[in-house]
Amino acid sequence: MRKDATLFNEIAIKCKDGFDNKWNNKYVEVTEQVGRLGCFGFMIINIPGTWFGRWSDEALALSIIPSMLFLFSGIMSRSVLLIIASVLFAPSHIVISYKNVK
Repeated sequence: MRKDATLFNEIAIKCKDGFDNKWNNKYVEVTEQVGRLGCFGFMIINIPGTWFGRWSDEALALSIIPSMLFLFSGIMSRSVLLIIASVLFAPSHIVISYKNVK
């Protein structure tokens, strides 16, 4: 790895078409993909009868945590563009979420 490169940048540069998975366990890989797609999908789509209780006021954290994660990622990777995008995204996303909870 180059001295001035971050691990993420080095992986992205060397592995444009993906990376060589040295641990080939198809069961774990399929489980990971099903879980990943399920997480993305079920954050967007609520199927009636598949959740319990009622909407929680603490669900606002679902706006705050990812927003802060984007900002943290920008700072750690020293990406000026990601930091700028995060600073634009975070406050507006949190305010929109907060106003929709009211």
